[in-house]
Amino acid sequence: MRFDGRAPGTPVETWEADPRLLALPPLTDAVDPIAVTRLVVLAAHPDDETLGAGGLIAAAAARGVPVTVVVVTDGAASHPGSATSAESLVATRAEEARVAVELLGHDVELLRWSIADGAVREARAEITERLRPLLPGPGGLVVAPWRGDGHRDHRVLGEIAAQLVGEAGRAGATLLEYPIWLWHWGSPDHPDVPWPSLRLSPLDADADAAKRSALAAYVSQRRPLSAAPEDAPVLHPVFERHFARGREVFVVGDEAAGVATEATFDRTHARRADPWRVTTRWYERRKRALTVASLPREHYGSVLEVGCSIGVLTGDLAPAADRLLALDVSSVAVEAARERLADLPHVTVEQADAAADYPSGPFDLVVLSEVGYYLAPDAFGRLVDSIVDGLAEDGDVVACHWARPEGDFRQGAQDVHARLGADPRLHRVSHHVEADFVLDVFSRDPRSVAQRTGLRVTPAPENSVAALPVRAVAVVVPAHDEEELVSRALDGIDLARRHTARTHPEVRVVVVLVADACTDHTVAAARAHARVTVVEIDARGVGAARAVGVDVALGELAAPSGDLSRGDLPLEAVWIACTDADSVVPPGWIDDQLDRAAAGADVVIGTVRPDFADLSPRQIAAWTARHTPGRPNGHVHGANLGVRASSYRAVGGFAPIDLHEDNVLVDRLRDAGATLVASDVGEVLTSGRRDGRTSGGYAGYLAVDLLA
Repeated sequence: MRFDGRAPGTPVETWEADPRLLALPPLTDAVDPIAVTRLVVLAAHPDDETLGAGGLIAAAAARGVPVTVVVVTDGAASHPGSATSAESLVATRAEEARVAVELLGHDVELLRWSIADGAVREARAEITERLRPLLPGPGGLVVAPWRGDGHRDHRVLGEIAAQLVGEAGRAGATLLEYPIWLWHWGSPDHPDVPWPSLRLSPLDADADAAKRSALAAYVSQRRPLSAAPEDAPVLHPVFERHFARGREVFVVGDEAAGVATEATFDRTHARRADPWRVTTRWYERRKRALTVASLPREHYGSVLEVGCSIGVLTGDLAPAADRLLALDVSSVAVEAARERLADLPHVTVEQADAAADYPSGPFDLVVLSEVGYYLAPDAFGRLVDSIVDGLAEDGDVVACHWARPEGDFRQGAQDVHARLGADPRLHRVSHHVEADFVLDVFSRDPRSVAQRTGLRVTPAPENSVAALPVRAVAVVVPAHDEEELVSRALDGIDLARRHTARTHPEVRVVVVLVADACTDHTVAAARAHARVTVVEIDARGVGAARAVGVDVALGELAAPSGDLSRGDLPLEAVWIACTDADSVVPPGWIDDQLDRAAAGADVVIGTVRPDFADLSPRQIAAWTARHTPGRPNGHVHGANLGVRASSYRAVGGFAPIDLHEDNVLVDRLRDAGATLVASDVGEVLTSGRRDGRTSGGYAGYLAVDLLA
């Protein structure tokens, strides 16, 4: 799950508009807080305990229940890029936590372990052993971050708590999990919201007041550290309102994990030796044969199969592998697979949940057959990241899934395969679709089987330099009467430029602002920014302005026809990054485009988000309902568009038109066979005004189409 924590997120009104929220079953249906004998609250970061369970802590402390709050990390990573030293920020957050917990209850015990912020996974073993003796016994309550919250530290700490509480079984404490970032990235209809497992805990006046006072103590998270963009508040006021509503919501039960469980599949395999009749059905035998026949290579070194069940497909894959590791979450299935494959010494079958504990690679081939849809989208996304991270440089991924909906699926086959296809490091090399299943082969090697085996050779163009890495970025910004917003836009670009200077010191970045028929002080405001080339024109059209900006930037960077003799860069090594003067790019904006260009993209189509401060509550709710975080919609926005300069020139560049010049360019690039990638990683904040500088466009969408 990827999201900008400093953004407003989903408004509380959107959540409250769904009748399910306030009609949730009470927490007392799962656990009676009055009967709790001891309370242990785990926080991944200072303030998590207050945001997620401050009212519960205050109420328990007021009743005299012993309460221990464990803050695991030092919170030093809350403001990436800040000029404030890590030591100073750690000291500030430690004092804030001390004051906040004191406000929740005078006798509450606070333990601060000072694990490095962001390193909970790396310190899993240490945290587990330190936490084990703190767990309460029968009648006790452990409260931890929700494992599906979308933040890695939250997930891992929740997993540790669940593991320890699970080990104790009936003789141990009860586990509750509290969501925090769910209210930000989620929405009532988001598929990852665990509605059946949510429980509502109303706060009495004293507990609510204590929680509000404790939250106010975290000044470093609620107010800017300085005027620098890096020091903006971590808790946006719109987001913070979720925690001042006189209630808390907790997650109970197995659905909180968002992953398939061992018990589920143990029961399935225990009922029947061949639960899906894969050995007897012609459908299954045929599908298995197609899966093996789709392999781009005849033989592989190291192969991983995720979700092997009883090992039938494993046996078919074995002849193509030197080493084959087959995994399944079910111990019953693993034992059956081991028995079936006992005469294959190069095959190893292990019980493991690859989504939670992915084996170390590299693997030349990874096979996912009928497993992806059992995982919630966020959990599957983490699995895909692990697969691609652990894939050999020319490795392949084969995915095959039943296309019909089933009651225990967390997502559909199309969602699973779309997530694989969205990874810019993978190329889809074959695609087979039938009414009942979909079979895809993805690879880091974009060549077809005929190309790999020498049957078809595609000669490179004469003097081709297409494989050259990007060595320069041209940031182009059109502007028309933007004196109020242009400085903010250029500050954001400069922050991104400086970020890239640290991460990609070999890449030169130039910024060109084209002031088109400006009658205000846009030009003066832009010229006040160093490292910005300002060009004045009177074209009165955004297409022409973008085109002029690109021409000026390429004139500084690139050789006219790829002529390397001048020492200039060829067009293939130059990337054009477009945004607008009413928009703010994130610090990693340029880096994200560079990463996707390095993975083979010719065009990066980024997402934008309107500034919620400019919208009405109704518009915010409507926009949020249409835009799911982590799922780029592929809509083209000139405020967040990247293209390789050689591809741009090949299709004639931006057309000199007043509207939709960005869409026209992308259509031309698509028709020309360019590789297009949609991404929401570098999401751009754009003005939410409804009186745009051109008729129609994004402002028109916000003013008219959004509420249509």
